[in-house]
Amino acid sequence: MIDSTCQITLFVKNKEEAKDCYTEKLGFIIRDEEQFTDDWSFLQLHHEQIVRSL
Repeated sequence: MIDSTCQITLFVKNKEEAKDCYTEKLGFIIRDEEQFTDDWSFLQLHHEQIVRSL
């Protein structure tokens, strides 16, 4: 049984669609967003419950 995580990396085909899903449907908060090139970007999310407990 997993009882904690530090970081998880997910690769997605459509970052905007994934961002909407994680923020609007699952309640995650955008912590950082970087655009390196036209087809390479980085998005860091945290869940509201985790942020409140820190």
